[in-house]
Amino acid sequence: KSCNYKLLNKHKTESGTTLSLEETSGNQTDAVDDSFTEWNKKLQTQECHEYTGGEYCTIKLDGTRYRGRILNTDLFTASHTVFLVDTGVVVTTTHVTELPAIYYDIPAQVIRCQVKGEWPGNLIEGYAVKGYIYNEGTDLIFNQDM
Repeated sequence: KSCNYKLLNKHKTESGTTLSLEETSGNQTDAVDDSFTEWNKKLQTQECHEYTGGEYCTIKLDGTRYRGRILNTDLFTASHTVFLVDTGVVVTTTHVTELPAIYYDIPAQVIRCQVKGEWPGNLIEGYAVKGYIYNEGTDLIFNQDM
């Protein structure tokens, strides 16, 4: 089914363009601000252990802790490229910690997906887009409504 999304971020990768999309409801009210949700408040005070591997981690930016998904690890520099699942930002850092398992099942606020076909050059961050997302193997693909 087709949904409305806000384009938060656009990344060029070797395999094409990746988008960070935030679902917006039909009446364009803002999505829940993640800084006020109960679980996020809890995450700020949670003890997070040293990162030992796996897909998810926590990362601290400007004093706030976020949930992240490891996209890539550079073994030479021990730096991780991390997608923040609640803001749509991609950062590279050497400081990641374990994400406590209770936070794994909370739905991400932002969806990261590949673009199918040509991506219109005039679509920029902050724009509203309409389309649908589907699975193709392990990839999430965004297809824009024309």
